[in-house]
Amino acid sequence: MFYIPVAFTFSVLISAIYGNPIHKRVDQIIDLSTQPWENACGEAGGGDLCNSLSVSGFGFLLAAADPCAQQNASDSMIDLAKKLNHHREMIRLTQIFAQQPRNSNTGQAVPYCQIPPRNHELNGLYQCQFESVNFQNFEGNLKPGSPGTIPYGLTAPVNPPGSCYANPSGPIPDGVQLVTITQNPGVDNVSGSSTNGNDTLSATTSYAAAPTANPASNHSPGNPNDGDDGSATAFISSAKGASFTSWTSLRSTLVRGAHH
Repeated sequence: MFYIPVAFTFSVLISAIYGNPIHKRVDQIIDLSTQPWENACGEAGGGDLCNSLSVSGFGFLLAAADPCAQQNASDSMIDLAKKLNHHREMIRLTQIFAQQPRNSNTGQAVPYCQIPPRNHELNGLYQCQFESVNFQNFEGNLKPGSPGTIPYGLTAPVNPPGSCYANPSGPIPDGVQLVTITQNPGVDNVSGSSTNGNDTLSATTSYAAAPTANPASNHSPGNPNDGDDGSATAFISSAKGASFTSWTSLRSTLVRGAHH
């Protein structure tokens, strides 16, 4: 005789009564998302900040993180890349990380950030979604079109659902790192009509302006008043007061927590 587990039968019954699907948790090995960036950062001379920004960045891929936490971490990664002579590889890898799908505890799509980034290199970028999430329900039981379900700068839901500029054809296979399937962040498609069918960025959207060179009297190499000596030295030195000894243990904790 074939027996159906009572717990499973009960969950199916409840689902049928209330019309709610049985949710599947969707996650990933989060520390793989920033490893290429951390390697490039180390080669560029970023020192301890490479690991600290890497750990804080991938930690924001965990479920329940603030919708803008991933973007904020990406801004910090771009900041360091600029201090390291505008390191192009670090910037490119950050643009891909900014579009990495985030974990979902409920199997629902993850809401998008609703504010612009600080760095123009991230303008218009938003995370892809994993392919098995429910695109008709966002976390918080939001329906497509509700606040938070359309990325900042767009005026219509993402199409195809789950896509992003780095992967315009659709969502990402569950648990896969975007950086392993593309090396092109797709930023060339952001300012015009996108190739993934997304609505064009709103003409009325005001993004942070691209940085311009400051007058030499206010921002020059070695100027003690501008907080930047023209290299990564001042940026890294400014963080010397912070302790990085805990980052290794924090990394282990976050990686273990990737499945919670």
